[in-house]
Amino acid sequence: MDGARVSLQLDEDQAAAELSSFARWLRNDEVLRNRYQVVQAPLEPGDMGGTISHLVLQLADPAAVSAFVVGFWQWQRNRRATITATVTGVDGRSVQLDLTGLTRDQVDEMLPALVENVRRVLDEG
Repeated sequence: MDGARVSLQLDEDQAAAELSSFARWLRNDEVLRNRYQVVQAPLEPGDMGGTISHLVLQLADPAAVSAFVVGFWQWQRNRRATITATVTGVDGRSVQLDLTGLTRDQVDEMLPALVENVRRVLDEG
């Protein structure tokens, strides 16, 4: 699946579990449900199973980007850790989203700019 790479920044020992939690949350989102893929990290010697490295999302249209931004805010507001998402385009450009502590009204106010920032990274031109 081609698309934007999404990774979450937090304490290293929690990253895979939080990515797994976010992937489960995405499964329940009507817009994003079929637009993501879980990518496993390469196995290291002695590993019993793979851990999640990152997610790949198809964010080709503004509705998907908006659903991702609002969805990330909804999901992360109930997390204990401060979590930053990094969206990386196929050409390596990236943008970070830190929505910690924002109210829904603040997110709604910032949404057009956030969507534009993500789309700018995803545009291949």
